[in-house]
Amino acid sequence: MNSHYRRKDGSTFPFESTRHVLRSGDAYIIAAISRDISARIAAEEALRSSEERFRSLTQLSSDMYWEQDEQFRFTSMSGTGPRGST
Repeated sequence: MNSHYRRKDGSTFPFESTRHVLRSGDAYIIAAISRDISARIAAEEALRSSEERFRSLTQLSSDMYWEQDEQFRFTSMSGTGPRGST
């Protein structure tokens, strides 16, 4: 579960929580583990932004570009290549 937690000063931060129901004798206990995920969300947003900038620059380029996997197989190819070449 993802949600936001409110601090005493009124500000909030995102957190992720995992809950498990455990049996203890005849009773049940809910064990919860929560953690602040502010850094992860900031890193994901920075990656998205970087990817958007990269994609917009490659769309403006007249050069060809491609992506290859670790076995040097082409996974993506875009661009127009040199203009006026035969």
